[in-house]
Amino acid sequence: MTATLKFNLPDEDSFHYDAIHATEYRMALDEIREMLRSKVKYGHNYESTEQALEEIYHFVCSAIQECYGFPE
Repeated sequence: MTATLKFNLPDEDSFHYDAIHATEYRMALDEIREMLRSKVKYGHNYESTEQALEEIYHFVCSAIQECYGFPE
């Protein structure tokens, strides 16, 4: 079986980028999923919703930056 993706570059450059970096997207999502699962399973020490959201936000930014080299 063969699959071929075709893009009209440069018009579809962002779609092309997403397709060739799908593995990195998956890796980042798996890291985020595992972090959230761990917090649910083992608990956390957050004192407020804001503190939890801030840590999760920074973790997501870090996972994206690590996988793609994007700035935070």
